[in-house]
Amino acid sequence: MNNGAKKIVLVGLSNAVARLASQLEPGRDHLLSLAFHSVAGESSEKDSSVLPALALRPDNYRTILEHFLEKKYTFVSSGDICSGLPRGRRYAHVTFDDGYYNNVDILSLLEEYDIPAEIFVTTSNIRKNQKYWWDVVYVQMRRVGKNDSEIADMIANLKRLSYQKIEEHLSQIFGKNAFVPVSDQDRPLTPSELRSLAKERLISIGNHTRDHMLLAGCSAQVVEEQITTAQEEIKEMTGKMPVIFAYPNGSYSDTVIQVLDQLGFELGFSSDLRVNHLSRDVEGKNRLALGRFSFFSTFDLLTQCANFRLASISPIVLAKRAQRAFARSY
Repeated sequence: MNNGAKKIVLVGLSNAVARLASQLEPGRDHLLSLAFHSVAGESSEKDSSVLPALALRPDNYRTILEHFLEKKYTFVSSGDICSGLPRGRRYAHVTFDDGYYNNVDILSLLEEYDIPAEIFVTTSNIRKNQKYWWDVVYVQMRRVGKNDSEIADMIANLKRLSYQKIEEHLSQIFGKNAFVPVSDQDRPLTPSELRSLAKERLISIGNHTRDHMLLAGCSAQVVEEQITTAQEEIKEMTGKMPVIFAYPNGSYSDTVIQVLDQLGFELGFSSDLRVNHLSRDVEGKNRLALGRFSFFSTFDLLTQCANFRLASISPIVLAKRAQRAFARSY
């Protein structure tokens, strides 16, 4: 079966699960955490400066938030989770990774629905006003005519390198100016903007390492350096020391969890595609490896929402899990 046929089958099965989800609600006592990155402009046209898979328009976010509100999910903050969530309800949680300036464009929607959100920032990009490296790859590869598959392969291969090696490699190929942002869409927050954002009633700032380093294969010393340096820089920029953490690319290990625990973090968010059960996952050290769901740009949003609610039988969730397990084996 070729890739086109596989996709047709996957979409068909996912639609069937979505129809099932309209009749079969999952149990209560769980937390469903949603991972976002970038807020695209209102235009339906793709922005040429940001990796499209990471960007959703404000109307896309409205669709997602309204879906979970209609399904009687209560949106909670990291503080609510740390304090303990009362049993007998379903909870949803909104997070944004990296620290794009365009995240400020979601504030009015969060205010409209009174929904809290966590923003996990990579501090070196903010301090240096530097474009995120995956956006560099996307822009430069598109410029020379590469297709989406070729771009995805290059990003996947670069993830195996340290951040320093990635930056050196891309600078050699495309020049250092490739890391200079071109607009408000692809740039990170400035320190002063981060400080203002941290004062917003519905926003909490979390740690996403200094360099967006994938931590699973790192020594405890490197892990601690990446996290503590970011902690100090976030404290310097916002006046607050985070107690929440999101693993870059969802990459973690027992060593990373141990370091987080020793440093006093209360919550850690991975990219494991699973619902968090209050009695099992949102307690003890399990709180340092909570699952989250990211949306795929190639699937209908409401279908994905329904599939995330029934993650244990969702074809798109199971396929993505298998894809990640295969990637980790190499």
